[in-house]
Amino acid sequence: MDNKPVLHSLVGSGLFTAEGASFSEDARNPSSVGFSESTAENTEYSPLTTAISRDFEKDTSAVAADFFVTSITSTETGLEINYMIGEETMSVTMTSEDCFPNPAPYINCDKGGAYLWSMTSDDPMDFDSGDEFQHMEAQQLLANGHRSIYLFGVNPDKLPSGSATYVGRFRADAYKTTSTGNEQRVRYQGRMLLNANFDMSELQGRIHAIRGSQPGQSRSSEREPWPTSYFTISDGRIANGQFTAVLTGYDNDTDTPFNESVRGYTGHILGEFFGPNAEEAGAVVSASRNVDGEDHDYVLYGFVGGDRFYPDRMIGTAAINTGSQRKYEENTTKLLEEYGTATVERTAAGWRIHVDSRTLEMRDLEDYASMFDGYYTRDVDGGRAWFWSATDWRFRGLPEFEHFSVKGWSFEVRENPGDDTKNKEDKRWLVHGNRTSASALPSSVNAIYEGRMRAVEASSDEALESHTRLATWFNGEARLEVDFATSRIDGSFSALERQTGSSGALASVVGGATFNAMVDGEIFTAGNLAGTGALSGYENGSVKGAFFGPMAEEAAGVFGMTNLSANRVLYGWFGTQQ
Repeated sequence: MDNKPVLHSLVGSGLFTAEGASFSEDARNPSSVGFSESTAENTEYSPLTTAISRDFEKDTSAVAADFFVTSITSTETGLEINYMIGEETMSVTMTSEDCFPNPAPYINCDKGGAYLWSMTSDDPMDFDSGDEFQHMEAQQLLANGHRSIYLFGVNPDKLPSGSATYVGRFRADAYKTTSTGNEQRVRYQGRMLLNANFDMSELQGRIHAIRGSQPGQSRSSEREPWPTSYFTISDGRIANGQFTAVLTGYDNDTDTPFNESVRGYTGHILGEFFGPNAEEAGAVVSASRNVDGEDHDYVLYGFVGGDRFYPDRMIGTAAINTGSQRKYEENTTKLLEEYGTATVERTAAGWRIHVDSRTLEMRDLEDYASMFDGYYTRDVDGGRAWFWSATDWRFRGLPEFEHFSVKGWSFEVRENPGDDTKNKEDKRWLVHGNRTSASALPSSVNAIYEGRMRAVEASSDEALESHTRLATWFNGEARLEVDFATSRIDGSFSALERQTGSSGALASVVGGATFNAMVDGEIFTAGNLAGTGALSGYENGSVKGAFFGPMAEEAAGVFGMTNLSANRVLYGWFGTQQ
């Protein structure tokens, strides 16, 4: 960090304040703790803080300049929160008896009129449920007419070199400046993408896929997508494990009403890196909006937090793939006759995807456009391209794969640029990662691999406009019994759940599919995939897969099959671990 700007030299001693947010002068603590379950005992943390104050006599709300949470102490019985209002120091202790669910983690606590709740614990009503942080915790405190969000955790001893990308969540509330009532509160959710260059001490990012509520709506389910709204995180500076940046709200559609947009907000982000190797990044957020002649002046406070994305864990570029082609002029959906060639490569700016003869670039900041991690879209010559992660939110609670990843890829061919009328669409599953070399495969052992599968089914005489509304999806269990001595694999899909549309309700169904594959070098293939029960009528389907990891710890692939009697096609992917 020599010869680079240091935050402390910019802010002097004590607390650094900017638009109601604060840095503690001593925010480092090398202790280890897992914040996804509870805070560590007998440990003191110095948090980042942002707050707003509400003056009920004047009926106004404003970004607070005199309210700071100064320390958090985790004891054997609970959390002691020390805070300042002006020059006065106060404290409140929350024990597990004060909180629900009991015992902690502090999802909802009440102690003598002071309220505390976690902003990072799993909320089943939130679309971003499942983002669990291991090294940091964000909480909200309501006390003495102030609302504060503070962030604390375990910091790295030193920052890594190079660059890092963090993907995670954004949550914030906003209050009308001329009101103190909750009936004017607006609530926000979104996804965060943050790029940190540790060598240059620079940082930038974006908050997108924003969902907002109307004033007075409090339930997460009432928040609606605001697809054209986003925040930029710009002019970021990194020093001593902390960072500052400018937050600015925009809207691609300037005609969007202010009550459905974040445009006009300006403010600050104050954050830190957490975990031994800076695996996580979090920040508190404060902003305000003053719209001349409009009734939409608000003050906003919240937090962003994300996990570091490690593209080097997926260094393999060759992708096993399968999919379908939908021809809208013929109103048909057919399986691809051949697997074709594909590569998936992580670049400094995003992703490079090559499918058959087409190469597409997807950029992190410009094209990352959904609430779910890894979802990109952009207009390109000849049509529109889509690229997304297929192994993220649909299988929460199950082990994550370490050596391979599954991506979805779609290219819509359009006759006229900017015209939504599609001539045809190619849609594929791409399985890529660190393949096990043929020489590293076991030679004389048996192994069992278990995991999951996902597939989409469509009528072959109908070109669906939307998988979300019309297609049928199947989730299930995948099992491979591998005899490496004979290079034979007995595979099966079972315990099926069916849903109509990718967001429909799941229902258990009877049936599955089986196949017998042969290993040839790094690849295994089968041509006898056949279904039973809910998949009856499917036969002579194909399977293509590979082993992944230094010691063949995982196996994954793609499959496709046709039901001639029912005029239907089904194609999907599977992933397993030994």
